[in-house]
Amino acid sequence: MASREQVLAELRKQRLNKYAYFGMGLGCFALAVLLVILFFSREHDWGALVLAPIGVFFGVIMLYQFKNRTREVAELERMLDAGEYDAEDPDGMVHLGKTAKNEIVNINRRAVESDLVIYVNINLVPMDGGHKSIAVGLCDYESVRAHHDPDTIAACDSYMDPQRSEMTTKIDRQGAIVDQHMKIFHIETALNNRMFGSAMDFLGRNEDEFSEFDRMKYEALRFGLSKLPTAAKRKIFQNVPAEYELVACYAGKTEPVHQRILAKLSDQYMVSLKGQSDIVIFPIPYVSPYNINSVLNPILVQVMGMG
Repeated sequence: MASREQVLAELRKQRLNKYAYFGMGLGCFALAVLLVILFFSREHDWGALVLAPIGVFFGVIMLYQFKNRTREVAELERMLDAGEYDAEDPDGMVHLGKTAKNEIVNINRRAVESDLVIYVNINLVPMDGGHKSIAVGLCDYESVRAHHDPDTIAACDSYMDPQRSEMTTKIDRQGAIVDQHMKIFHIETALNNRMFGSAMDFLGRNEDEFSEFDRMKYEALRFGLSKLPTAAKRKIFQNVPAEYELVACYAGKTEPVHQRILAKLSDQYMVSLKGQSDIVIFPIPYVSPYNINSVLNPILVQVMGMG
């Protein structure tokens, strides 16, 4: 978990971004109004009229980002109130035992000594949730080194298929020890794949499926982005929030809950094929918890493509 100093630094950054987006949003709307005025004052300057909707479009995006930053600022403020977790504080950890394979299980003391731990998660991929939530999320280095090592990684046929993942096998053994000593109430959820919503939902459709309005928004977006440097374009694209919707929510004991969520993820992601394929095309999404505010690197592409 992040230290208090890191959270404070991020809070200051997001507060600055919040008001910067608000200012840019108002600026875009003001520019659009100015362009309309120019259209009528310069004998119908059609160039000004064409650029005005682009100003409105980017104004909406900027104000949407202002709303999103406001939400992030509130979350960071809640984190400051919640306190810190130091995984290497010997007084803050409790040794629960070892697995049959001699894997150490050390867990955060505050969680172990609680009458009940309530765990809430969004499972984006099959590797999320389950025993990993507590056995890894609240452990120390001695515990995590049992499965985050080259031998375990090499022994995994797939990170996303629990039955073929040596990492998941080891984590499940540690999780069984955790469940023997702690009372944990799991709430696991699954979302749909609606990455773009409202004004940007046309990006989730093929171009041959565009309506006339979709085409207009697409051309306006493309023209506007073509005038911006790469860093600015990337910042805008990565800060457009998704409009995911809940498709499943299960609560109870660790393993029954996780198995039901895995089944729901399988329904969403698995594609059944008959026979051998000559060519397989893997569309690799840029969304990943390992490249926040950045682009995919070659290692991530390989891991996400091969599972």
